[in-house]
Amino acid sequence: MPKTVRTLDECRLLFLNWRDPGHPLAGGAEIYCMEIAQRLAIRGAKITLFSAKYPNAADREVSNSIEIRRAGGTYSLYLYALIHVLKNRKKYDAIVDFQNGIPFFSPLVTPSAVVLTMFHVHQEQFKIHFKWPLNQIGKIAEGPFTRQVYRHIPIVAISATTRQNIRTQLKLDEPIFIIPCGTDATKATIKSIKERTAYPTIVCVTRLVPHKQIDILLGTLQLLKNRYHNLKLHIVGDGPLRERLEGTAKQLEISDIVTFYGKVSEGTKDKLVSSSWLAANPSNAEGWSLTVMEAALSGVPTVAFDVPGLRDSIIDGKTGWLVKETGTKRTDAVTGLANAIDDALQKLKDPLTAKVWGERCHKWARQFTWENSATKFGQVIIAEINRKKLGIKERRKVADNATVVTFSSPNPDATVLQLENFVRSTDSWARDTNRFSLFLYSCDDTEAYGVLRRLGPVHDITTRPAHIVDLLLGAKMSETKSPT
Repeated sequence: MPKTVRTLDECRLLFLNWRDPGHPLAGGAEIYCMEIAQRLAIRGAKITLFSAKYPNAADREVSNSIEIRRAGGTYSLYLYALIHVLKNRKKYDAIVDFQNGIPFFSPLVTPSAVVLTMFHVHQEQFKIHFKWPLNQIGKIAEGPFTRQVYRHIPIVAISATTRQNIRTQLKLDEPIFIIPCGTDATKATIKSIKERTAYPTIVCVTRLVPHKQIDILLGTLQLLKNRYHNLKLHIVGDGPLRERLEGTAKQLEISDIVTFYGKVSEGTKDKLVSSSWLAANPSNAEGWSLTVMEAALSGVPTVAFDVPGLRDSIIDGKTGWLVKETGTKRTDAVTGLANAIDDALQKLKDPLTAKVWGERCHKWARQFTWENSATKFGQVIIAEINRKKLGIKERRKVADNATVVTFSSPNPDATVLQLENFVRSTDSWARDTNRFSLFLYSCDDTEAYGVLRRLGPVHDITTRPAHIVDLLLGAKMSETKSPT
């Protein structure tokens, strides 16, 4: 029988992503890719990132132990990537294929293990960014082509909504593991309420591209301008729409209260966020929204539309406000967002109320760590490498349910050995002395008891269906709840 792997130490991994973090248009997807890659490299994995070339970028460099190779442009990258995979088809133990609209279709040219990573479904966005027939080609490539090429291949989704849309819109029925973005543990101390500005300030950290809908946010500022003295909006980030949006601000006569900062240093961004009363995200869809969680970590709640991704990263009424879309006209969206921001600012003008909101936001965000996300991601890669090594072609029936089991063991050290040997790498467990918590993917109550029987004598057993937070965070000893 082929020797299976238990860790990624010395495993050779290829990450295929549209851009790398140095790209002028890099965003949350690139941060996610690099944060995961860096942590897996620290654990011994040998990682190459293949992405598009951009002006003044080297064809090859090493950054934080990651070898970065660049070739091709926005679209030709996909061909160059397939050529690289084909030439190195025996070099890599696993390929992580990041889907940014369409995947790289790496399974067509490699015998290696493959993990497909999806941030969000782009079916509606193809209509925004492309005209016929390119929009239809994109929809087919993301849907039917992906369904055929990635049969039996595990998928990583960064939110529950993304998983739902993969199932309903793309009709993929492969295993889907939810692994959200993390937050920076070095910023785990909540900012003091004294750090915020004396006047109402809104911050929006984003790329300036069509689906982020910054024009709607500018429209809301026009409606709110006369309601608040010294109201300010900080827009942090760059993109192809910057010049047009600056023109829109002039047309709406709000240039005096809106500042476009472009791309700034992390320190400047943190100061702009932590000094603000409120963050805004008017996007029509996200995978998760790293910027929402970064704001929450600093104690800043977010107002956003109730759309995929954002309804996962924001707990409505607890860590922010989700605006329901009540009409199809753009004016309806502007009015709805303006009313929500007005309501939020009215609440947050009281320092004590703002402090309560800030503490809830911080408590929510600090649960999500890059270390935990990297651990879960590594487990998915290990499971797929071993499936390939063992020659397993078909999978057992996939279900999106999961079960959380807690129990006590009279011999906890022996139970640890049993868990390490018999529990799937994609499941997770945690221990506190003789008490254990076990999170089982694609497993119902009956199957959970079957797992327990393999662990030997245990008692004080409780089981329950996994909640959304369980899916995001995995096993924890303390009961994980949304902030109240």
